[in-house]
Amino acid sequence: MLNLRATPIEVVATPGAGRMIYILGGHCFIDYTAAYTETADNLQLRYVNGTGTVCSGVIEATGFADATADSFSPIVALPTGSGVTSTAGEISNAAVVIHNTGDGEWGGGNAANTMIVTVYYVDVASNL
Repeated sequence: MLNLRATPIEVVATPGAGRMIYILGGHCFIDYTAAYTETADNLQLRYVNGTGTVCSGVIEATGFADATADSFSPIVALPTGSGVTSTAGEISNAAVVIHNTGDGEWGGGNAANTMIVTVYYVDVASNL
């Protein structure tokens, strides 16, 4: 979790040629041992890597990552008309990663913390 900005973690594997992942939603759960510190360092799902096209709403870290107990946050799908567009090469046969979108890495925490990310998605023909 402390290097999630520099090293996003794959949460959905590549679906195969001519296929794409469409995010329906999900949730994140932190099994708390010690709180993380963050300022404007939220999370978001993206295709491919930390600079790829976004494919979920923002997962607000304040009150979630810095909570002093087990915590839960929903992952919401992008709303219709969100204006997010992509080229075929970015989303066809692309993995989905979770990425820290902020200006720095989280601090604090504890190696015993566990974050579980559950993503609901549909694997569809990309026609791209």
